[in-house]
Amino acid sequence: MPIPHSKICLTFTLLFSCGLLLGCDQEGPRVYTAMPVDIASNCLGPYAPLGLVDANELPANCPAVCLERDHTLYVSTVCAPYPAEATQISPSDSADCKSALGLLDMDGGGACETP
Repeated sequence: MPIPHSKICLTFTLLFSCGLLLGCDQEGPRVYTAMPVDIASNCLGPYAPLGLVDANELPANCPAVCLERDHTLYVSTVCAPYPAEATQISPSDSADCKSALGLLDMDGGGACETP
């Protein structure tokens, strides 16, 4: 007895839909961004890529943190996870970090002047 065409279509549709649901993993590499600190000018540069992280999403509404990468200090309000290449710095251990976090409360968010 042959299988009805409608059952074949339904089976194919269900298998295809399940494959799409399982194949579309929302977690994956995301670009973590942070603002570089210009210590000499006492200001913050624009958000720049700091590294890749595995996360479903990266909201930017977390308490600000200081991160260091390649001897450069950054501040960010992007939530964890942090890039493996970056080291979190505590404001109690770094005067530069404490000062950089204070820049976020200034008018303009402590942004460096652009020429």
